[in-house]
Amino acid sequence: MPKIVFPIVLLLSLLAAVEPVFGALDCPSDCYRDSWSGWETSCRDCGINYDGTCRSCWHSSTWCHCPEGDQDEIVCPPTTHGCNRTSDNYCCPNGSGSDPGDGDGGCTPSCPSSVCGTINDGCGDPCPCRECDTCSPQCGQASDCGTCGTADAGTPEAPTLVVPDGTITNPSSYSLTGTNSVIDLLWSSNSDLTDYYQVYVNDSDGAIVWSGAVGTTGVGSSGYTPGLYHWYVEAVNSTCTIDVGLTSANGYFIVSNSLLTLKNADGIVVPPESGNRNNICQPVFVDSSNDRRIIFEASVNSPGGWAEISGATLNWHGNNYAMSKLSGSGIGGTLVATVDFGAASNNSGVFPLSVSVSNSYGTSVNNVFGDLKVWDCQVPVSGSLYDGTGGQACNELGFMTPVDANLDFSSLVFKDVSGDSDVSMSTSLPANYGPTKITYGRTYLPIFNGGDMANPDGTISGTGRMTRLIDLGTGATLCPSESQFNLQNNVSAYEVDPGAQVDFSFIKDQEAWFQVSGAGVKAKIGIDSGVPITVDSALRALSISGINADNGLVSFVNYRNINGFNDDSGFGLPNNWWIDRNTNDSNSYGYQYFYNNFLINNGVGVTGTDWSGKPSEGVYFVNGNLNIDSDFALDSGKTMIVVVKGKISIAESVSRIDGIYVADGGIEALGNSTNQLVINGMLYSRANIRLARSFTDKMQNNTTPAVKINYQPGLIFNLPGKLMRVLSDWQEE
Repeated sequence: MPKIVFPIVLLLSLLAAVEPVFGALDCPSDCYRDSWSGWETSCRDCGINYDGTCRSCWHSSTWCHCPEGDQDEIVCPPTTHGCNRTSDNYCCPNGSGSDPGDGDGGCTPSCPSSVCGTINDGCGDPCPCRECDTCSPQCGQASDCGTCGTADAGTPEAPTLVVPDGTITNPSSYSLTGTNSVIDLLWSSNSDLTDYYQVYVNDSDGAIVWSGAVGTTGVGSSGYTPGLYHWYVEAVNSTCTIDVGLTSANGYFIVSNSLLTLKNADGIVVPPESGNRNNICQPVFVDSSNDRRIIFEASVNSPGGWAEISGATLNWHGNNYAMSKLSGSGIGGTLVATVDFGAASNNSGVFPLSVSVSNSYGTSVNNVFGDLKVWDCQVPVSGSLYDGTGGQACNELGFMTPVDANLDFSSLVFKDVSGDSDVSMSTSLPANYGPTKITYGRTYLPIFNGGDMANPDGTISGTGRMTRLIDLGTGATLCPSESQFNLQNNVSAYEVDPGAQVDFSFIKDQEAWFQVSGAGVKAKIGIDSGVPITVDSALRALSISGINADNGLVSFVNYRNINGFNDDSGFGLPNNWWIDRNTNDSNSYGYQYFYNNFLINNGVGVTGTDWSGKPSEGVYFVNGNLNIDSDFALDSGKTMIVVVKGKISIAESVSRIDGIYVADGGIEALGNSTNQLVINGMLYSRANIRLARSFTDKMQNNTTPAVKINYQPGLIFNLPGKLMRVLSDWQEE
């Protein structure tokens, strides 16, 4: 019954609210038709919403009311098509006004061109996506319309050279005029990952003379002068990050102002030097199997073709050398002449090379090429030795005061480092040598006073050798950074009479060094000392005998003499005991060990914080660093042991300290002093011991150690056995 009664009651209440009543229609219970002008005479079925509820739709000037609810209960579809919910709770067609009375056409679609991604057109429909990210590709990053690809990321393979692709022994040949001529460099790609190529062209010294980043597999390079060059290419992938691929092979080519190529006896190309000149003393000739042989290859052509070329003649300094046909095709090819230049060809002048080419018709064309000098390759060299004690700098500082006899200069040999043509130089002591001739084109190592390649300064009483070389023909001066030198990089061979002055500067003042008397020196790792060659041979050692005691063992893993004298005899005198390994006890005795065994267990010793608080004898403990800033001498028969938790530093003003000194954090004596530091006793450290004090007047370092340790065994006679064992030697570790 409620299903029947309820709709009737609801209908009566709605009808009662309408005034005036023009009449009532007996419409179906699910809907009836209404109008602005009153009741109509027919009924309309308005249907239902998408969710099953009653739907009210705009139609002409009428609309439907649902008998089971009012307008507030209307539910519109949640789509952009069909009906939209309006502010007055009517479901209106898409694009209509805010309520049924506003009419249709109130919405105009709009898709702005400046907005990235997917947006609505303002009327409920989507605009076409506008992609603003550059996908070329960018490593898989999210974009406005999707995701960019990653297939192009990675390292490309090495390109393959096309031309020029000559080898170092058979380079491609180009004839250029001026420095603006262009050589085309061509290569092929071996990878799809390449975004661009990096191209490099180097000269014979390895210096870059041309480079470029290009997006094609070919480029024109320029700016060449005569010489030998090599080039290579790297493929680069710039996607995401810069990935540089492997380098291509090197392609060699020779540039000249002619088409005449010179080779040595072994067929190796000899590039022209500055000014498009060659000389027979270039190292490539000198180091060949026949240093007086030159192979000339001329590339020629004839309009009538290679077959019509009957021969050619090479001319130099009034001499004619027949050239034979080597190989060719088309309109040109190569002719060759091999010439062995004897001593009669030697001349101080530089003369042009020319090639006269003949064809089958009897005509001849003369081609003038570069210049050639043929000479004996012998250059007179002389020089002096200078005192660089006051400082050294290229090319005057340190080269003003000749050395005196104290440097002990006696002999000089220029050793041929790549052959067996050593040259003993004549000497004029105490400071000069030469002139003596050496070979242009060879590299030499100057060796003094009977030395060798490992010790080139021999017994010279100085260190820090510096070399100055002067071209006597041009006046050019330079200072080679290495001990070895050659003339071809420093002296012009094209002067009428090439000559060189080679000077040497030595530092006579030696670096600071120390010496132990009557004991040994033991290090767990290494010893940096500096026993100089300038010391008298009877005292030239790190360890020497003392009063009633010979020298002790000198042991180390690594040894370096900062003064350059590395003769084994410098380790110890008179017995020269030394061993190149660590011989120290595996135990390390430090502050806490002595503090516990002496002060805590036996009540021996006192504590303090600085040097002024030390006792006159006994055991002194410092739980920190200790600066020794004044001399300390023990009375005869007394003992003093100083044990420090930190580091012991001995001031420059201190000249003497007696006793046994033990430190966990190291012991050092640095700086400069007019006096020698004498330590009568022993030193022991769990860290480094640095005895690098120098005399203020460094000349004193040449003969005297700035720090001298005199071993005093009497200081430990009354100590416990284990302590005696630990301190039985002076030790550095």
